[in-house]
Amino acid sequence: MVIEITGADHETAQTALKQCEYHVKTAIVMILNDCDYEVAVAKLKQTGGFVKKAIN
Repeated sequence: MVIEITGADHETAQTALKQCEYHVKTAIVMILNDCDYEVAVAKLKQTGGFVKKAIN
């Protein structure tokens, strides 16, 4: 799912998923915003968990 949504390669998607304990929304935000786990979590909290808002 992460690969399809982000267009990332398998290795990038796997790395992001491991870093966020396999939380798909967080991995997507990490990849699309090119940010780390803490920033992705903060963005998701700020947007009420909406990925689309977190990546804009």
